[in-house]
Amino acid sequence: MNSIRLIVAALLSGAFLHSPVAASTDSEDWQPRQAIQLVVPFAPGGGTDILARILAPELGKDLGRTVIVVNKPGASSIIGTETVVQSAADGHTLLLADTALMVNPSLQPNLPYDTARDLTPIVHIATSPVVLLVNPSVPANNVRELIELEGKKPGSLSYASGGYGSSTHLAGELFKLETGASITHVPYKGTGLAFADVVGGHVPMIFAGIGTAGQFVKDGKLRALAITGEQRHPLMPDVPTFLESGFPNVNSRSDWGILAKAGTPEPAKKRLNASINTALNDRDVGRRLAELAFDLKGGSPEEFSQVIETETKKWANVINEAKIKLE
Repeated sequence: MNSIRLIVAALLSGAFLHSPVAASTDSEDWQPRQAIQLVVPFAPGGGTDILARILAPELGKDLGRTVIVVNKPGASSIIGTETVVQSAADGHTLLLADTALMVNPSLQPNLPYDTARDLTPIVHIATSPVVLLVNPSVPANNVRELIELEGKKPGSLSYASGGYGSSTHLAGELFKLETGASITHVPYKGTGLAFADVVGGHVPMIFAGIGTAGQFVKDGKLRALAITGEQRHPLMPDVPTFLESGFPNVNSRSDWGILAKAGTPEPAKKRLNASINTALNDRDVGRRLAELAFDLKGGSPEEFSQVIETETKKWANVINEAKIKLE
């Protein structure tokens, strides 16, 4: 237990963050002329919005300008993203995107923008793993037992999701592809309704972010069988990884990062990158976000660009192989 407490303490202190990227000389030549708009392509109150509102004050402090969080929800983040694509390429309008940025190019055939062409990465902000949860009535204590249970009666298991194309849906489809399990997808209009039916025993299982799953597991309403990631998570140290369970390619996760419109001058990108890294390394910011199950990242624009490319390809393969169509 002492080692677990030390790990959690280190995470909450921000010790697991990348070192901040130092601003180069030419990045110091750019200073924002006005308030920065940080566009959140979702409604207030969700995880992305909370992340933005914790990060914005510290970022504003380093930049010497107010950072205003602007919510532009709708169409699976497309409306907010298009707002940034249509803005001036001057570094004063930024997008805080999540995994939908990497999913939409394959899921939405008629995007009003080209992600790779019209946006430029600034910095990778955070990730969060995905947990496989079952109702306590399900007679399985690990992934192997769950698959064996399904194998005895193919098609008998189902999983709830927050809707077609949602992260909870795609995580389930990746699980099916990697395990060969025949599990029926049951979509809901939102994760809240999906959780309610899994807790109520109407649907046996669900895939969810650790931040959402934690309280249900703590209260004994759901049982966690496995979590994505290379190592066990400090907030769920007793839950094995899919890697430990023998399924290394079940690697769903949520990603968040900040982008600007393509064509934003390099000095502005470098200055913004350095300031955001500084904000991420603030002890109080690290503590608050770690408590909400955000695993902070940081780093260079090039590193975030690689993340976007890798995750976009991964989800494109899942969407194509699973023949996922929006309904």
